[in-house]
Amino acid sequence: MSADEQAFVLARSWPHLSLADTDDHATTEALAAITRITSGNFRLTVRLVGQIERVLKINSMSTVTKTACVAPWSLLGEPAWPRTRPALALSSKQRPFSGQQPALDSQQEVGTIAEVLLIILAILCFLGLVAGVGIYFLVKLGQKAAIKARQAATQLTTHVNAMGAGDAGEVERLRLDLRREVSITRQAVEQAQRQGWGLGDLPQLLADLSAQADVHDGQLAMYAQQRRASPYVDHATLHRLREHQAKLTAMCARIRADLLGDQLQHASAGIDDLRSRTDLEIEARRRPPDPLDEIDELYRKTMRERQDPS
Repeated sequence: MSADEQAFVLARSWPHLSLADTDDHATTEALAAITRITSGNFRLTVRLVGQIERVLKINSMSTVTKTACVAPWSLLGEPAWPRTRPALALSSKQRPFSGQQPALDSQQEVGTIAEVLLIILAILCFLGLVAGVGIYFLVKLGQKAAIKARQAATQLTTHVNAMGAGDAGEVERLRLDLRREVSITRQAVEQAQRQGWGLGDLPQLLADLSAQADVHDGQLAMYAQQRRASPYVDHATLHRLREHQAKLTAMCARIRADLLGDQLQHASAGIDDLRSRTDLEIEARRRPPDPLDEIDELYRKTMRERQDPS
């Protein structure tokens, strides 16, 4: 800051020091001393004003003089100006060590740097944690995608092989039929569970049936692979595989038929209840007969009978 700017800051920030009166010779000397000591440094100005206030309070002074400004200068750790020790000074109990304030400033700077480093370390730890969680989920997603890809490749291979002729093609078609039957049956059982039907041990039975179907599917795949690789035809094994296929598909069909029967029974009960409620509502909405209308109808009927005795 320039001398004028510093004088303006001193007058506005510390009005109780009465440094705005530039016509006073003592005030002018005090401002000049503050300007020379601080060289326009605002931080040093704040520190110097604090020491000036302490000098005024200790010595019961009301006016800031050049001596009151120069006296605290040695307390700020820069005793280069003035060379002579002023007559006005603080008491020995109130006077701090000349190198204490710079040491405190150094400690504050070190504490600030430590806080900044701790904040940066915490941010890096958080970013590392987020990166680790992201990598974990990416690995899980990759594993699921790999499983789905293998299943899709297997299904595609099965469909392609099912288009071929001979025993290998027939076995592949048996595999597709078995998978379709098990899938449809599982969907029917899950739908019944969502609707809250009492299924008993049927879900566990379906789980055992699915496991046996997977075993049978592996046997069919092995037979198809051997049939494509070898011209030897094992009719006995193929016949047994067909029998197992028929039993498994028949069990799936029976489960679906039983579930469909339960569904029709539930639907029938619901339809009957809805019909009874509809009849009651229609009867409730009908207007009751008027007694006067009934009397008029009876009178007209009597008059017709009198006019026509036959």
